[in-house]
Amino acid sequence: MGNSSVDVRVTNQEAVIRARGRMTFVEAHPLRKFCVRMMEQGVKRYILNAQHCTSMDSTFIGVLAMVSLKGKGRGVRVEICGADDQVSGQILGLGLKRIFLFHDRCGRPTGAGTVLEEVGERGEVRETMLEAHETLAEADAENEERFKDVLTYLREDASS
Repeated sequence: MGNSSVDVRVTNQEAVIRARGRMTFVEAHPLRKFCVRMMEQGVKRYILNAQHCTSMDSTFIGVLAMVSLKGKGRGVRVEICGADDQVSGQILGLGLKRIFLFHDRCGRPTGAGTVLEEVGERGEVRETMLEAHETLAEADAENEERFKDVLTYLREDASS
């Protein structure tokens, strides 16, 4: 995970999220907290700059899907720009084409970003992982079967 990072900047009711390196559940938890806070503040446009992202795990993708689906009735949209074939394939392979807007190019970032570094406690991270995978299952029926074992494990772990 070493050189992976997520930095964010918020301007004019849009949040630009820049992902660098391999995005996993470690980066997904602070991203979830950030996005929930921004949604509460009325931010409607989330742009994930994936130009320097090498891969995304299902938890990270699930957090992005959660933002899109939770905000759907409020005019929230999630856009992904600059994703290479691998990252696009990881997202599209989960049946999520209809909930994101894809752009080949990203606009130039303006201003300094804030790096999301918070490390959550085990229970909080597990909650993020569970919500992310439940969102993926909600977004595409095939994901229910794909993540059946993960969902079972996370639900059982939550109740113990």
